[in-house]
Amino acid sequence: MVRKIGTMVLAGAMILSMSMTALAANSPSKGRGGSSAVGKSSVATVSSGAGSSTTSRAETEGAWKLEGNTWRFKKSDGSDWKGSWIVSKHQWYYLDADGNMVQGWKQINGVWYYFSASVSTNQPVGSCYLDRITPDGYRVDANGAWIK
Repeated sequence: MVRKIGTMVLAGAMILSMSMTALAANSPSKGRGGSSAVGKSSVATVSSGAGSSTTSRAETEGAWKLEGNTWRFKKSDGSDWKGSWIVSKHQWYYLDADGNMVQGWKQINGVWYYFSASVSTNQPVGSCYLDRITPDGYRVDANGAWIK
């Protein structure tokens, strides 16, 4: 079932405006996040052309909300996604245990991932780098995991 969630506006150059659609159900993750997380590893389709880190995975139900200086992703009932992977505008994001959008390096279940700390080409703030070189020169694989 596809539902229109609404329109959101994010600050600055991150994303000016967008409409979101989402599938009503998300499957549990396979060791990547909390119990409400999306199953990232089994369904990500990466497009590495022109340095993009996108996925064809269905959008996670909810909407971004700026609270203070941090972005949170709200479920349709108003509660926060916490300790979870989500997909928004074809990008993977991770929300920490408090529901805050992660930026920079983050170790999740023993694996290091890099989440954009600033806007760059095809890489919105907070989105996970996939199959790319991070700004500090490290390589991550198609699932976003740091290649040691």
